Amino acid sequence: MSQGLQILQAPFQSNEYRLALQVRRSVFVVEQGVPESIEIDEYEAISEHFVVLKNGQPVGAGRLRLKGSLGKFERIATLKEVRGTGVGRALMEYMQTYAARKYPTYQRVMHAQESAIPFYEKLGWRIEGERFFEAGIAHRLMIYR
Repeated sequence: MSQGLQILQAPFQSNEYRLALQVRRSVFVVEQGVPESIEIDEYEAISEHFVVLKNGQPVGAGRLRLKGSLGKFERIATLKEVRGTGVGRALMEYMQTYAARKYPTYQRVMHAQESAIPFYEKLGWRIEGERFFEAGIAHRLMIYR
């Protein structure tokens, strides 16, 4: 993991969770224009949350939600100023390892923004199905094989 990076589980309503929400608001609400009412949804309390700290500051976030036999990777976000520095890779590798260990029988899936697909493909994710839109942004279903 890159120097100065720390990845923490962020239990719902904890201080770490609030730090994860700061990152998500910055990326999804401010940068991408997603309405906060869509970004912060009814699944917050039943999801597992993660936050990446760099030198103590929140720079990345993600959540994992179980849905039937699926482990759904959601709300994966890194602040614009740290993209391309390994923060997103460290977060995804941590979450993938966590999911494989804690939920080994669950199929790992995500709804990936099309702009991020090359990043996820490098981590072993594969596109499945057609383009669809969430919050006005083009997405594809991706599966981790």
